[in-house]
Amino acid sequence: VSYKGFEFSIFFYGRLKYWYSTGGESEGGRGTQRLINYYTENNQNSDYQKPIYTAGAGDPYSVILGYQKASFIKIRNISLAYNLNPATLKRAGMSSLKIYAQATNPGMLFSKINYLDMDVINSTTNPTGISNRGVTFGINAAF
Repeated sequence: VSYKGFEFSIFFYGRLKYWYSTGGESEGGRGTQRLINYYTENNQNSDYQKPIYTAGAGDPYSVILGYQKASFIKIRNISLAYNLNPATLKRAGMSSLKIYAQATNPGMLFSKINYLDMDVINSTTNPTGISNRGVTFGINAAF
């Protein structure tokens, strides 16, 4: 969008109706485990079945329970710029001058899986699974 010397742009990215295998859940490391929505008599509308404790093997069905709805929408880029008036710049010997600010990967708008960034989870170029965030300020001048 451009208006009276200002320029604004925003870039959204997402995937809808998307499923991802989180690998299932088990009671293997209860000391460091996330809160998991397991079936109980009081919680019959759960994400996972009731845990099955077996000797040394954990829950044998946990692997097949790992598929979750993983739809997401995130903001990849927000840019704001101002172009100074060319008539004013002529006196300074310039043909154009733009002042701008840009935010890269500022955040997630919507995600079905709140503990994973589905945008980078399967990326071979980003094995950490963390989006790089940044803010850039600059000036673009032409003489």
